[in-house]
Amino acid sequence: MDFQKCDKTFTVHTADGTPVEVAVRFYPPKDNRMHFNLTLGGVLAIRNASVVNGSKGLFVSMPSYKTTNAEGKDEYHEYVFPVTAVFRAELYDTITTVADLIWER
Repeated sequence: MDFQKCDKTFTVHTADGTPVEVAVRFYPPKDNRMHFNLTLGGVLAIRNASVVNGSKGLFVSMPSYKTTNAEGKDEYHEYVFPVTAVFRAELYDTITTVADLIWER
């Protein structure tokens, strides 16, 4: 990658149609992961999220912590996440589309 960071701004909508401006700063990919920071509506900042290039395509990974369930298997829980499916879909689809263009896949 030939860039240090890439800033993009776009608008997504909540379930009731309210527009939310999203500012995203992408950082160069390392291995199969591209980290990014985002600011929602100029009032909430989320740091250290990433787009992962997995076996089934790109997906968004928000900051999370790991626990072990009763069966002894690791589980990851996000600290920050969209509350509605509509907002999650629009936000994550837009982030992965922009990341895909940056990644030059």
